[in-house]
Amino acid sequence: MKNAGEILALDGVGAALVGTADLSMSMGVAAGGDEVDRLVTSALEAAAAAGIPIGTASATSDQARAALARGYDYVVVSNDTSILAAGSRAIVNAMKLAEGVAR
Repeated sequence: MKNAGEILALDGVGAALVGTADLSMSMGVAAGGDEVDRLVTSALEAAAAAGIPIGTASATSDQARAALARGYDYVVVSNDTSILAAGSRAIVNAMKLAEGVAR
């Protein structure tokens, strides 16, 4: 993250992605902490200065909207495992309701 400006200026770099959970784990600090926030802000500023789109990942649509409002250009919402699990739960619950089965 300290070299974000130099990395984003490299020929061939077309986009950046900030994984805030990965970043906080690698730093050994809590997600959403001030240290992580400062690095994210510097990455957003470096990407804007370089004219490079920058994105992040979020678990929910509310988090995605907040990320876009913060200045991210794109957001990956949820992940394949969570989407599959939620869809599966919805199907099982619908079947339980349809059959009148309470479990």
